Parts: sequence; C-alpha cells; structure tokens
Amino acid sequence: MNLGEIYKWNTTKVIGRASRDKYHVFICPADGDGENGFLFINTAGWLGDYLIAKVDYNFLDHDSSISCNSLILYTDAEVALMGGGSPLGCLSKEDIKGLRDALIASDSMIRQDLN
Repeated sequence: MNLGEIYKWNTTKVIGRASRDKYHVFICPADGDGENGFLFINTAGWLGDYLIAKVDYNFLDHDSSISCNSLILYTDAEVALMGGGSPLGCLSKEDIKGLRDALIASDSMIRQDLN
C-alpha cells in the first residue's frame, strides 16, 4: 500500500454500527504495533475534516470529507481478510499536502495517533 491510496471495505470499526462499507485512505504502514493507519472518508464533514471533490475522484458519489479526528488501525491480517485488493484511486499530491495540513491543524485527533 502507498500513501494516499483509497480502498473501500466493509468494516466493523465504524462507531455505532455493526458493519458498514466505508472508503479508507491509507496514511501509515504497519509500525512496531503491527497496525496500518487509515482515515475514513465520510459523506458529511466535521470541523477540521479535509474536503475532497467528487470531480477529482470518479468513484465517489458526491463531495466528501476525510476524517481528521481518529486513526483507524488494521493489521495486515485484517486488511487481507477484508480483501485488501487494488485501490480505487489515490489522493492527488495537492490533496495529500492539504490533508497533512488539516491533520496538523486538527484539535480533535489524539496527539499519539497524529505522530
């Protein structure tokens, strides 16, 4: 997986839902804990989220936002179980930089996850 790649998987890691199909943006490979870091793409944005336009990502149904308030972690085994697969696309370099800036400016993500 490469920085900014976008995947769509059914996940149980959505708070308040048993499971749901979600778009995920890959941002960090497995570290010492063996977990890869992703951010959800949501239909509605929260304060501090990074907005992306449907016109730039043809697989999206509408303009969306990348959540800047929590890191979603998956082990390599979990990624494989969800099908891993080929990415649907990848964030543009401009959006990767914008997302980085939004994450730094966000007051809602736990500092340890942000690092």
